[in-house]
Amino acid sequence: MVLAVIWLLLLIGLFILGAVCEGATVRAAAEHDAERPFGLAWAWRSGVATMWVIVRFRLLIVALGLPLFLLFAGLVIGFIVAVMNQSGGAIVTMVVLALLLAVVGIPYVIYLSFLDRLGARAAVLEQLMARPALVRGHRLLRKRLGRSLLVWLVSIVVSIVLGIVLACFLAIFLVPLFLAGAGLVATKSAALVPFVVLGALVLVPLSLIVGGFIAAQGSTYWTLAFRRLDLEYAPSTGLQYQPPPPQATA
Repeated sequence: MVLAVIWLLLLIGLFILGAVCEGATVRAAAEHDAERPFGLAWAWRSGVATMWVIVRFRLLIVALGLPLFLLFAGLVIGFIVAVMNQSGGAIVTMVVLALLLAVVGIPYVIYLSFLDRLGARAAVLEQLMARPALVRGHRLLRKRLGRSLLVWLVSIVVSIVLGIVLACFLAIFLVPLFLAGAGLVATKSAALVPFVVLGALVLVPLSLIVGGFIAAQGSTYWTLAFRRLDLEYAPSTGLQYQPPPPQATA
C-alpha cells in the first residue's frame, strides 16, 4: 500500500514537472525564433507560470481520450472472456468490433494529438486558459488542415530518420555490452551482477538524455510550426513578359 502511494505521488510529480517543462520549452523556442534574449531561468519561470493551465489542458485531453480507452479495454476483456469460454461466435464478434473501433479510433487519436500540440502552444504563447486553448487548437486545425497534415507528415519522416540514426549510435554501446553479458552468463561468472548494475548506471542516464533530446526537438519543431500555421502568405505572381527593347535604327 505504501509503495502504491509513493508510486502515485511520483506519477503526479512527473505529470506536473512535465507541464512545467512543456511551457518552458515552448516559450524558449518561440523567443529564440523571434531572436529575443531568453535564458534558462526565464524559461523555467515561464513554465511555472503556465504550469496549472497545462495541467488542466492535459487533463482535458485525457478526458477526451478516456471513452476510446474504455471501449478498447472492454473489447480486450470481452475477447479474453470469449477465449476462456471457447466461444467462437463471441471471438469473431470481438475481433470485428475491434477492427471497427480501430477504423474510428485511429483518426480520433490523430485528431487528439493535433489538439494536444496546437492547444498547448496556444495556452503558452497566446496566454489562453485550458478550454479556450483547446478550442483554439481545434479551430486552427480546421482552418489550416492542409498545412497541419503536411507538418505532421514531415515530423513523422524526421522522427523515423532520427530514430534510425540514434539506433545506430546506441548500437555502438549496446552490442559490446550484450556480447560481454552473454559471455559472463555462459561462463557463470560472479562478475555478472556488478556488470548488470554498471550497465544500468550507464544506459539509464543515456536513455534519459536521448529521450529528452528527441522530446525537445519535437517540441521546438511544433512550436515553430504553430507560429507559422496561421500566417497569410502573399499570393505568388507569375513572371511578367518583358518585351524586348526597341532596336536603334541607323
